[in-house]
Amino acid sequence: MVATKIQTAYRRHLASRALRALRGLGRLRSVIQGQSVKRQTTSALKCMQTLDYL
Repeated sequence: MVATKIQTAYRRHLASRALRALRGLGRLRSVIQGQSVKRQTTSALKCMQTLDYL
C-alpha cells in the first residue's frame, strides 16, 4: 500500500505532537529537579550554620 499525501501529513502531525509532549515533559522535569536542588541546598546551608554556632 502506498501512503497518500493525507496519511503522510497526518503522521507528520502526530509525530510533531509527540515531540512537543516530550519537550514539555523535559521542561517539567527540569523545573521539578531545580526545586529539589534548591531545597537540598537550603537544608545543607542551615545545617552548616547550626554547626558554625556550636
